[in-house]
Amino acid sequence: MALINLTDISLSFSGNHLFSNVSASIHKQEKIAIVGRNGSGKSTLLQLIQGKLEPDDGQIKKAQLISIAEVEQKLPDDPEIRCGEYILSGLGKLGVVIREYFALLEEPEADSDSWAERLGKLQSEIEHQDGWDLVNRIQQIFNSFNVNENTLVNELSGGQIRRMAILKALARQPDILVLDEPTNHLDIDSIEWLEKQIADYQGTVIFISHDRAFTAKLATKVWDLDRTVLTVYDCGFNDYLQRKQEALEREEVEQEKFNKLLAQEEAWIRQGVKARRTRDMGRVGRLLEMRKQKAQFIKQLGSAKFDIKQGEISGKLVYELKNIDFFLGENCIAKDFSALVTRGDRIGLVGPNGVGKTSIIRCLTESLPIDSGKRKTGTNIIPAYYRQHAFFEDENKTPSDIVADGQQELDVDGRKKHVISYLGEFLFSPQRCRTPVRLLSGGERNRLQLARVFLKPSNLLILDEPTNDLDVETLEVLEDKLSQYGGTVLVVSHDREFLDNVVTSVWFFQGEGNIIQCVGGYSDLKDQLAESLEATSSIQAAAMPEPVAKKGEKKGSTKLSYKLQRELDAMPEQLNEAENAIERLESIIGQADFYTQDNDEVQRVLSGLETAEQHLEQLMARWEELEMLKEQSASC
Repeated sequence: MALINLTDISLSFSGNHLFSNVSASIHKQEKIAIVGRNGSGKSTLLQLIQGKLEPDDGQIKKAQLISIAEVEQKLPDDPEIRCGEYILSGLGKLGVVIREYFALLEEPEADSDSWAERLGKLQSEIEHQDGWDLVNRIQQIFNSFNVNENTLVNELSGGQIRRMAILKALARQPDILVLDEPTNHLDIDSIEWLEKQIADYQGTVIFISHDRAFTAKLATKVWDLDRTVLTVYDCGFNDYLQRKQEALEREEVEQEKFNKLLAQEEAWIRQGVKARRTRDMGRVGRLLEMRKQKAQFIKQLGSAKFDIKQGEISGKLVYELKNIDFFLGENCIAKDFSALVTRGDRIGLVGPNGVGKTSIIRCLTESLPIDSGKRKTGTNIIPAYYRQHAFFEDENKTPSDIVADGQQELDVDGRKKHVISYLGEFLFSPQRCRTPVRLLSGGERNRLQLARVFLKPSNLLILDEPTNDLDVETLEVLEDKLSQYGGTVLVVSHDREFLDNVVTSVWFFQGEGNIIQCVGGYSDLKDQLAESLEATSSIQAAAMPEPVAKKGEKKGSTKLSYKLQRELDAMPEQLNEAENAIERLESIIGQADFYTQDNDEVQRVLSGLETAEQHLEQLMARWEELEMLKEQSASC
């Protein structure tokens, strides 16, 4: 039996037709992803499901006693609310009872008869509603966060608040959980934590997300909202993408046939006077209907097709850091960190929120001073900066004013282009081009900032969280354009698929000044971290001392085995070879014309040096391990 049935739903806002005869069903334990372009009505559809809006036509039928909970998008209004109260506030009357019960336990006159009577009634009410299981779940929440229930909510970090809001919705175990862009502004650790919470949740989940990796991992069904029509795909996200592409290709073929037939009918209607006297009025009626259908085709939103304006080529070296220490107050951002950024690199900066990713970019660009070490900036660098939170000086200005400053035409790669045409490449309709910025959605504001940034010539793009609120199609175009961009890209992002598709290397901020560099995308970083953890565990296991024999037990052999002794004897020669290999590579890199070579050759040598250094570190660790085992055997 369906939890919710939508039948022939239609809805319009201010003449804008969002839905036409939408029908769908929601069942138990489904994980439904609603996908579609920005402005297609996804969030409005969620509001209809929750009962916050009523449709113009059609019916929405819900099962009896069904519970729906959504994750709040904003902070609680009360600045003094504590974490325990915040979680309980989402539980209705039961939350009030639980709160009163624990408040009563702390009252000083706990020995009075009235106190005991009231406590007993509250306890019975909690037991009647299975509230103790809920109390245990809430306690587990605080234990998992290492947060006290008496902590003020406004003392939490942004990521902790987002997690708390999610857990507030989950605590009541609703039949349907509603999530609207839950991954926005979460770091990767928090996103992966959320994935686990949703994957383990036994209820139904309906969500909107532009994070493709998140959607691909969780969705068991996809609702595709496209040009007022909802199509239900009973499959996961990756299968949906293939089926959607096939549907668009079929539609394109059908549209070509339709256009040929329409052209024939238009030619017929324009025939001479005699033909018009004898024309078939039924055929005329069909022509008029075909014209309406053609108008509907024309209304289809175009694809984003913007370009990035590229400036003069920069020098081979863009930035170089040598053994820098970089602090912000007491917070160590980088400790003894060295890095080289060369022309054409596309570097992704990842790590928890607040760890210093944006600060290290400001350090690179010399906006912030370093505490020690050396910093070098290359020649002829023309940067363009996309900031995480779109800031516009005057929010009453229109997008046309923002990018053209009151002019009607723009200079785009040496060609004149009308501002409306240019903004149309970023999916702005003529009407939205003339709408005040303060009325734009989050996705529109981000696209407007992209339009402004990409209009300026550059050879260095610095992008701080560019993927937030962008629909999947715009994301794919952005990925393609960044991959073709001939300059250098530094990008801060928590979108794992975006990183895999765009960057050539990753800087991973572990915190406390530790930054790991990895060639490849986010998936390569995860593999490297997993290998490093496995190697560390193996070394620790090998270095564990033999258990001390109990009195009366015969001791095992304490002599270093023949195989291990041979390995130890060969270590000096191996260490010498590894050090010589590093010296040879450093000599090559130190040559004056090294960075004038092809970028691929430069990267090959630099990667070789990094591999050689890692190999030397592994040999040193193994040598120390064998020496320790030898000392232990000698002392027995």
